[in-house]
Amino acid sequence: MKILDQQRQGEVLFIQVDEFPLDKEEYQSATPENGMLVVAHSETGHHHVIDRPKQADLLIGKVNKFIGRLIAKEDCEVKHLRSFDTHKTINLPKGKYILRYRKEYTPEGLRRVMD
Repeated sequence: MKILDQQRQGEVLFIQVDEFPLDKEEYQSATPENGMLVVAHSETGHHHVIDRPKQADLLIGKVNKFIGRLIAKEDCEVKHLRSFDTHKTINLPKGKYILRYRKEYTPEGLRRVMD
């Protein structure tokens, strides 16, 4: 596996790779919500999305929810759905991406950061 590029939008790190590494994690496909592919949810509804879901496939770890894989079938944009204090839209070229989600500690245990 060779890392080609890295970009971050809020709590999500996109690592472009030439091929996915072999790992033991099983992944499940994310289903579009309201016509968008939600890459990361927000507690306040200000999600990180690809608004043309046919551009990409998103897979999230079944056991480890802090990792994912994104297959961009064509160049696509990841947008932050907030009208103020927004994260800049990022452009992802066609390719394969490993996703790493930031985590935070709560009294209930670890959870994914949601902005």
